[in-house]
Amino acid sequence: MSFGPGRADGGLVIEPLDAVTAPRLTGDTAVTANGRATVDALPSRDGSVQVAVRDAGVLVTAEHTPDTESTVRRILASASLGRGATPVSPDAVRAAPVPATVTPSANSPQPGT
Repeated sequence: MSFGPGRADGGLVIEPLDAVTAPRLTGDTAVTANGRATVDALPSRDGSVQVAVRDAGVLVTAEHTPDTESTVRRILASASLGRGATPVSPDAVRAAPVPATVTPSANSPQPGT
């Protein structure tokens, strides 16, 4: 991927496949078969592709432009599984409870009071 002055042509994010990333698993997220790090069909939506690599326990998100899409696809097609990966089922992650978030209360002490 090239990053020219003032513009990004693509990016790659690899995150744990867990309750935090579960809400981003959509019908457009490709899921690898057991024992594989790649998929045969990789849908793209709005300049983004996602692969849930179950045997590595990661969600891979790649951003691209029309000019960089073929490069992104080539990079993702070259993925392989390494030793020591922890398998995670996307279905189990979807069913897991979402971690609670803390929202500041409007009644909490305010600065200067």
